[in-house]
Amino acid sequence: MTRYFIFLSIAIGFTYTYAVFVQSPAIADIEALHKRVLENTAPSPYQYHMYMIDWGFEIVRRLFGLSLYKVVTMSNFLAMVFLLFAVDVWCRAVTGNSMGGVIGALYVAGSSFLMLHFHFYHPADFWGTGLFALLLWCVVFDRLLGAVVLGVASGFLWEKAAFAFIAYPAMHWGRRPNVWRAALLIGMACVGPQIMIRLWLGPRPDVLSGAALGDLLQGWRSLALLQFAFLAPAGSVLILRWKQVPGCLKGLTLYLPMLYSVYIVMHGRLKEIRSFWVLTPILAAIVAWGLVVDEGKDLAEAGRFQWNP
Repeated sequence: MTRYFIFLSIAIGFTYTYAVFVQSPAIADIEALHKRVLENTAPSPYQYHMYMIDWGFEIVRRLFGLSLYKVVTMSNFLAMVFLLFAVDVWCRAVTGNSMGGVIGALYVAGSSFLMLHFHFYHPADFWGTGLFALLLWCVVFDRLLGAVVLGVASGFLWEKAAFAFIAYPAMHWGRRPNVWRAALLIGMACVGPQIMIRLWLGPRPDVLSGAALGDLLQGWRSLALLQFAFLAPAGSVLILRWKQVPGCLKGLTLYLPMLYSVYIVMHGRLKEIRSFWVLTPILAAIVAWGLVVDEGKDLAEAGRFQWNP
């Protein structure tokens, strides 16, 4: 029961901080962007990533007569609770230790405050990251139906979970028949909803269409500090204990250069930590493993994994 009170306390503290110090000063901008999404006039990717969740907010707002600010705040609280519990489940499975789940959730709670930089209204990030944590669990432990269902749910919010398409065959090659067919099914589940939304709503100009590679290191001091705080805990585990880190976690780290490369090429900047928050379940699992599993002991001994490629 202790972990539940810890997670609820973290969610309350984060929601209050986020609402009072970030969203409240920007409420006019939030309402304007919300209105544009409903009218299908917001730029990409806001229009596509936020369309379903914004209409959900609007339905709740109209049914209960609440302000958008209150609806978004409640959503943020519920999403943070969901995220912490999802990461707890994922990291407990990785480490085979209940403390591993708490450590992973605490890492996510700490890194969540880094998201507040350049973040005022991105409600899909919280829900999407929690869904991705559970999706990773399904991929690693070969729960294909669960992976497809979670992929579809995540696909209505963003397409970042599509990495599971690559992670699945990398982890189950030679262990499962028709592994590429299953991987393709997961990939379609992750990106299919976003494709349908984009086809339905039509093309929209990209909000960062004017960005250039010259913007990459804009504000490089704060960029370096934020990225260091985000990546250093997991990076230290990988550097100091690379030989002991299980292959499944090493394989998941491939998502880091893939996602960073996409943002460098497409948007020419790295200063928005929130853009990479989908990586937190992977980083949290590495940190939890590094702190819980003794040196020299692999996951076949410590947890549920029966293999260490």
